[in-house]
Amino acid sequence: MQTLVLGVSRMQGIGKASKAPYDMARVLVMQPIRPFSKEGLSITGYGYEMAEVSLKAEAIEQFAGLKFPVQLDLDTDMETRGGKVQLIVTGIVKKAA
Repeated sequence: MQTLVLGVSRMQGIGKASKAPYDMARVLVMQPIRPFSKEGLSITGYGYEMAEVSLKAEAIEQFAGLKFPVQLDLDTDMETRGGKVQLIVTGIVKKAA
């Protein structure tokens, strides 16, 4: 997946209610604004917007030392979380030309 990456972040801690440890990471990317319309909702716009994509926590170090924003080719996979299948970035394939 070739995209402009704005940054990456990782959140680690202990849940207040569950007391369970968590370790989550995300990639912030730019994507074109896509017009959308259905009954009761219409979206129009021009240019780009930010999107958040899950990142394998152990892959975050691959982004160390990069100067952001940066055009990258990201390796992705599908993962089930909370009963939903979602896209997850597993690492960097290469820095895009």
